[in-house]
Amino acid sequence: MIMSIANTNTKNKQSITVVLIQLRIDDGNKVENLKRYRKLLDESMNTLKQSSVDVIVLPELFDAGYAYEIYDLIAEEAGYGATFESLQKTATDYNSYVIAGYLERHKGKFYDSVMVINRKG
Repeated sequence: MIMSIANTNTKNKQSITVVLIQLRIDDGNKVENLKRYRKLLDESMNTLKQSSVDVIVLPELFDAGYAYEIYDLIAEEAGYGATFESLQKTATDYNSYVIAGYLERHKGKFYDSVMVINRKG
């Protein structure tokens, strides 16, 4: 799904472009989920004929899905791991902020968290 949102400021007439990616998530298959979101994003950007957008948004638990029984194998500490690295690369490749729901591990517990990465990764 692609959506462009204009936010008009009467003084500056600024706008932002937001790309929302909705994808099929394979529960527990982080490698495929990361590949799938990036493929959909690249296709969306080509469709939009854009090399950058302001914000890219991915859904809740887009990386891991709801594979409760293997959370201990696929959860990541904040700021580390394959999901973080993939989103960091996306942010720098498209000069965009990236907002994504992911499976976080913190002090032995699991959280349905959101990661926000700035344009510099």
